[in-house]
Amino acid sequence: MKKLCLILLAVGVVGVVAFYLYHCKSQSVENQVIQTDGSVPEIDAYFAAQNQKIQFVDAENTAKLKNLLGMYAYNQVPRVYVRNFPSDFAQNGDLDTFIRTLLPYILRQNELLQLERHALLNITEKIHKDYPLTEKEEAFFNTLIEKYETLERDYKGHASALYHRVDRISPSLAVVQALEATEYMKTNFQSPFGVRRWNAQKEYQQVVYPNLAKAVEDYALEINRGLSYDLFHNKRSIYRGSHYELPGRAFVKGFDLYKPEQKDYIQKITKFLDDFDEQDVDFATFKKGN
Repeated sequence: MKKLCLILLAVGVVGVVAFYLYHCKSQSVENQVIQTDGSVPEIDAYFAAQNQKIQFVDAENTAKLKNLLGMYAYNQVPRVYVRNFPSDFAQNGDLDTFIRTLLPYILRQNELLQLERHALLNITEKIHKDYPLTEKEEAFFNTLIEKYETLERDYKGHASALYHRVDRISPSLAVVQALEATEYMKTNFQSPFGVRRWNAQKEYQQVVYPNLAKAVEDYALEINRGLSYDLFHNKRSIYRGSHYELPGRAFVKGFDLYKPEQKDYIQKITKFLDDFDEQDVDFATFKKGN
């Protein structure tokens, strides 16, 4: 009996030691960073696209804006980046021109988000498998944590949160939210999505943007990191399992927590979706070779 107790005690001690060593090993692997020459193709591709300078064009008035854009098909969107809406757009603009002005920026932003997501997914796969990251991967991942303001306790938690947040936006939803923010193309053209931030005077005000590129970029960030869009993030992640496009009408209900003070907000943006063929907008692509 005494021998059996000693054997059981020895087995127990070995088990505890083994568990401790395994736990320490898994913790160290999760946090381990490999020193490399800094080359990570997915991350490099994202930064190369992000740093590519936009060639803006200016339109003195709405008539010239229409001439610049032309009547392109939505599967042949040219990379024409109009710096800002002209000053007479409220008087002379129309819905079709409004969409065609914003669409190249929305598609470009989705290209960047797709590249950013691709880089993220490669990193999160390594995190979930407890594989070590390279220095560049760790720096990129920490930048995403700060950028998208995930509030988790460890890398695996951050990886799961970022999986839902770093993704493309719905083009038609971007259009209808811009329609709502500009009071259906009447005002606020330098803040076309109504994004608000705290300024230096601690006032919560609409951001005035120098160009439409910055406005769309900030809007996409607001959509992807805002807590009021959590329901949208979850709906998007589920939908993305079997679809590539992101039709706005499928996600309208995901905005229930956005602008709760406006009881008719969902009905308003749903009505705006009825004003144009949102399917054409959501399936829009850049012209090949452009």
